[in-house]
Amino acid sequence: MRLVVERLCPSGSNNISNDETQDIASLQPPYTFFSMLLRSTLYYTLILLVLSFSSCAQGKKHSRLGLEVAKEELQEALKKTSESASPTTQQPLPDSIAAVRFAEPILFRTYGKKHIVDERPYEIYLIDKYWVLMGTLPENWDGGTFTIILDSRDSRVIKLTHGK
Repeated sequence: MRLVVERLCPSGSNNISNDETQDIASLQPPYTFFSMLLRSTLYYTLILLVLSFSSCAQGKKHSRLGLEVAKEELQEALKKTSESASPTTQQPLPDSIAAVRFAEPILFRTYGKKHIVDERPYEIYLIDKYWVLMGTLPENWDGGTFTIILDSRDSRVIKLTHGK
């Protein structure tokens, strides 16, 4: 693209010489590409920040049911173990990370990934060789959360429920 620069001559002739015609690219500073790159990087960074803050609980505290509720859930589940336990996979769950990695796919399939992710952070307790995982809700929210109880020795699902 060419930019034409005209000078008005006193004689009224507007003839343009070659030295008065310049490329538009030569009028722009050499850092234009870098400033565009910086600007687009800034926009993408701002978008990512907005998305990450909106997807978080924005610093809200989550209510917890506590260890006593987890113990009650376990005792109730163990009374009904023979009728509700899933087949064993013989995969031990040595720590809370392994328990969450095992439980989340089951929870996602059963209740939906978004719904379960919204219940993070989880309450996780190891009680008498059983992992009790419970979801949490932001304080002052009504609703229920999931409870899943896993045998840490063989990863059997002892109980899987969701409150309302």
